[in-house]
Amino acid sequence: MHVRVVDRLSAPTAASRAIGVHGRSMDMFDRIGIADELIATGIKTIAFQMYAGHKPLFRVPLGGVDAAFPFMLSDRRGRAFLARLGEQ
Repeated sequence: MHVRVVDRLSAPTAASRAIGVHGRSMDMFDRIGIADELIATGIKTIAFQMYAGHKPLFRVPLGGVDAAFPFMLSDRRGRAFLARLGEQ
């Protein structure tokens, strides 16, 4: 499969706009054999809790989906996701 990435920037940015990787993306990472490694080094998020100051406003559960990866994964090593994908 040939892929072309089109981006306005000429180089990667140092700032990430992503919070994490969702379950459907993890399904694709599993297909190319890197999901286990990413999970081992990442942080699983199963819900978000939103606050206004110290007052809880609402909770958004992420685990209620019928998926192989019912969570969002954050990477504690920063850009390790991109580096690992670049090796493929």
